[in-house]
Amino acid sequence: MSKTMINELRSITTFVHTAELGSLSKAAEAQQISPQAASKALGQLEAYLGVRLFHRTTRSMSLTEEGQRFLEASQPALLGLQQALTAARQTREEFRRSAADRGPAFRGADHHRAGAGGVLPALSRCATGYPAR
Repeated sequence: MSKTMINELRSITTFVHTAELGSLSKAAEAQQISPQAASKALGQLEAYLGVRLFHRTTRSMSLTEEGQRFLEASQPALLGLQQALTAARQTREEFRRSAADRGPAFRGADHHRAGAGGVLPALSRCATGYPAR
């Protein structure tokens, strides 16, 4: 995924949070970013789309008609992406737990000892039982 795509996703996330929370500062807090970064993300998204998404005053923000349409279209898509990310993280954690249950992997000098003391003699015994034709 390109850096541009990631920035667009962050901007869309900021937009959705702002619309849902009714406040740019609350959206910034929810995302753990500064209000200035949230404002910049919204500005970049509006520039990219070529439309105003919010009516802004010093006291309030409300969605424009275009903003309402974009919110309705983007919320399900963003939710789907969040669910996909959660599923991927869970899969990673399940793999880590499974790997931990199998015990430690061989590291460094253990490779040599495992070969000399375990795998190689077993292969040698197996090979003598099945000579080449």
